Amino acid sequence: MLSFFYKKKQKQLLGSLDQEINPEDILLDGQSHNYAKIELPVKQAHFLIFYILISVTLLFFISVLCYYQVWGKQEYQLAAQNNYLRTLTQPSVRGVIYDSKGEQLVFNVLKSNLVLYPQQLKNQPEKIKPISQFLSKISSRPLEDTEKELRSLINEQQLSPVLWKEDLSHEEILESTEFFSQELAVGENFSPLILSEDIMRRYPDGPIFSHILGYVSQIGPEELKQCGNCFYFEKVGHSGIESTYQKILRGQPQTQDLKVDAHGQILKIFNQQQGIAGQSLVVSIDASLQRFVAKTLQQKISDLKIKHGVAIVQDPQTGQILAMISLPSYDNNLFSGGIENKVYQDLIDDPQKPLFNRAIAGLYPPGSTIKPFIGSGVLQEKVVSPQWSYECTGGISVPNQYDPNIIYYFKDFNPHGHIDFFSAIAKSCNSYFYITGGGYGNIKGLGIDGLDKYLSLFNFGAKTGIDLAPEDTGLVPTPQWKKENKGEDWYTGDTYHLAIGQGDLLVTPLQLTVAMSGLANKKGILYQPSLLKEIVDANKNTVAKIEPKIIRRDFLSQNTIDLVNKAMRQSVTDGILGSLADLKYPVAGKTGTAQFGSDDQTHAWVIAYGPYQNPEIVVTVLVEAGGLGGGSALPVAKEIFKWYFDNR
Repeated sequence: MLSFFYKKKQKQLLGSLDQEINPEDILLDGQSHNYAKIELPVKQAHFLIFYILISVTLLFFISVLCYYQVWGKQEYQLAAQNNYLRTLTQPSVRGVIYDSKGEQLVFNVLKSNLVLYPQQLKNQPEKIKPISQFLSKISSRPLEDTEKELRSLINEQQLSPVLWKEDLSHEEILESTEFFSQELAVGENFSPLILSEDIMRRYPDGPIFSHILGYVSQIGPEELKQCGNCFYFEKVGHSGIESTYQKILRGQPQTQDLKVDAHGQILKIFNQQQGIAGQSLVVSIDASLQRFVAKTLQQKISDLKIKHGVAIVQDPQTGQILAMISLPSYDNNLFSGGIENKVYQDLIDDPQKPLFNRAIAGLYPPGSTIKPFIGSGVLQEKVVSPQWSYECTGGISVPNQYDPNIIYYFKDFNPHGHIDFFSAIAKSCNSYFYITGGGYGNIKGLGIDGLDKYLSLFNFGAKTGIDLAPEDTGLVPTPQWKKENKGEDWYTGDTYHLAIGQGDLLVTPLQLTVAMSGLANKKGILYQPSLLKEIVDANKNTVAKIEPKIIRRDFLSQNTIDLVNKAMRQSVTDGILGSLADLKYPVAGKTGTAQFGSDDQTHAWVIAYGPYQNPEIVVTVLVEAGGLGGGSALPVAKEIFKWYFDNR
């Protein structure tokens, strides 16, 4: 009925505009919009969807509540506990390092540091300004920057102490003490700023030992994360022996638990655990010999106006390193008191690379110093007999295998005349090793597989395992390597170059030393080079002795070893090493002149050992871009032998 009435009224409204409108029409028209609504039946599915949404929402909130109340209870209890329990650690006294004769090479020196505890200012805002002014003055930093950093540390709830400045001078200590007495309330249990005594490393002969000893410096963020109980600004070994034996030298730190409030204020200190001092080390280095070697090598390269050189002295019977010099060097004392960013960046950017240890990571073509090891393979594989001889005319001619009209000439630096195995080593005849190493005429030669085999047996192309880092592996090239790295095929000429220590062959001075020691000890034993000799306590009582480790043995017959040693002795009696003939004790060895670069520059090598019958030392000298090995490296080696025979 209402619907019918609405339709009727709608017709009246749509009628003539001038038609008279009755008052009741107006009243009815005010209600007409309600009558116009059409009632539709609601489907049952709509209610079902609504109930599902409500149920899912309730189930989610119930699940979250259960997790926090039941499963997550232990986790969040622990987190809440951590909000008021903290553990702080302080390093113990670091162990020192002695040379093989008992001379102390590293000292611990007390220093005063300015340490800030930011959270102690949380409830003392009135002290922020005066402390900022003091910190700004003592660290020579703008006041605005200092106060901004201080407030940032407070807002971050930085509980761990902040090392603001280390190794304060006497005047700075007095200035700090005066400030504390005037500005910080007397009798406070937990001052926001304190003077803390710490130990700084001092290296009396910094540059002479730096590549061996290394240095300590402040622990980095990643190291701090990995170390479970390291102090916030602890100094740790970052190079050399200091790094390799960090755990032994460090000892066990002192720890203490702190109870703090929600603002980080320290309320109580408890569970204090005393630290254990680090153990000390005795290294194989002979400090007096090290100093002499450094002085002699430095003088030679200075005379030649050259920047770079290496000298190593090793005991061939144990593998222990007695001296090791890499020039140029650096002063590791720079790192002890906290090195400035600019000074460190200057060291990094220095084109002479003073931080780089050339003895263990420098890569060089060995030149003729490789010949005793190639010769060992020639005799061991019976490529030729020791008596087989060849008339050296200054090189060999090799026709192209595809076009005989094309002739390749592999030259020697001299026509040597009648050459057998012994004179080939003594006079360093390249042609002999072209033939026996790469093959020529009816001599098959070792070939690339044989060369690769014996170079690998002498540990070229692999790390020696010395207790220093980072050490390089060097490179023994092969056909596969050349194809993968240069996209080129391997040719006979590559084999010839490898046989005389040229081409792509690269070695470190330490690799060459280790290989020569294997021949010099007359046993064919390659010892792993080492620096650590003993671990001792604070009273120098032995805790542990380090035994020699063997890399490889029994890969050469005794006859081969004896013949190669005889040939290297002939280098002194009737060969290139003749200037060593007047030493107090007989020696043997080999020189090398290795070409590098595109301007026919050469590195100067010598590697020798003595006394010949029962060798005590192997001496390796490299003068980078030093010309002929006999001209620049040999005099250095001779002076080292003279000093050793006179003093040891």
